Amino acid sequence: MSGLKSPWTHVLDFANFRVLPNEYCNLQLVQHVRILYTFKEHFRGDVANLLILQTKLSWPKSCFMPRYDTSALTRKEGNMFRGIKNKLLGAVIAGTLGLFLAMPSQAVVIPADIVWVIDTSGSMGSDIAQVKARILEFETAMIANGIDARYAVVRFGGSETLIQDLTDFATLSAPGPFMSLTANGGGTERGSDATLLGLNTVSFRAGSVHNFILITDEDDDGSKRAELDAALTATGALFNAIVNPAFGSTNAHYGPLASGHGGALFDILAFRSNPDAFFDNFIRTKVKEIKDHGKVPEPGVLFLMGFGLMGMGIARRKARN
Repeated sequence: MSGLKSPWTHVLDFANFRVLPNEYCNLQLVQHVRILYTFKEHFRGDVANLLILQTKLSWPKSCFMPRYDTSALTRKEGNMFRGIKNKLLGAVIAGTLGLFLAMPSQAVVIPADIVWVIDTSGSMGSDIAQVKARILEFETAMIANGIDARYAVVRFGGSETLIQDLTDFATLSAPGPFMSLTANGGGTERGSDATLLGLNTVSFRAGSVHNFILITDEDDDGSKRAELDAALTATGALFNAIVNPAFGSTNAHYGPLASGHGGALFDILAFRSNPDAFFDNFIRTKVKEIKDHGKVPEPGVLFLMGFGLMGMGIARRKARN
């Protein structure tokens, strides 16, 4: 190993703002330079001590978990060396974590399958038009927040019908079942039955966040609320409803379904009076619900998990020895 600098000399070179040679564990050195840069101010006071100690330290046998021959050091020097070494080790750990969390990561995409359950009875014409007009705004927010949304549509008001199975936004917003939807349905609004129909018939993707958005200005004439409640629980689906909470049994029937399945009731009268403000708030709420419900471990969390497992492994090896 003659002619090579010790790793402590590399640290000294760095502390003195010299260019570091690529001699010591090239891949590790590049990372250590980046890490130590964050902590360079903390090492200035140790430079003089390291200059004394480095001449008595042998080259480590391993780049990973390096071990030094400290037999030439006095007790005082050994204590000094261990203190500096621990300080550097702490910096490397903290710096690695900091850099890891700061690194641009691949976008985490959350698949969300969103089923619009829409009342098509005669009083819903303006609401249906507003939803169609704002569906692009909804999709844009999904994309901006790393949500891969797919859409299905169930109509009710008379018979409950799945008019659009799960599809992408381009198909949903093209001329077809959703864009041609009008308020031409009957006067019996079985919203819970329609939601259950969607839950049982939509071709959901594996691993997606199942998401139901019901829109009606009437209370529920359905008879399958208990069955729907059980099915939402079994699938972990989210349920939200844009309704008139003060009308009839609306709050009593739809309220528990929303609060019990990750959602909320939204006032359709507020939607009608100020669609812009309403939809802005509604979209923000939906984005948060989907992201909370479809959490994927962040890179930093994965790092900590791996670091913890490594520590457990080292501890077990020590225990065996």
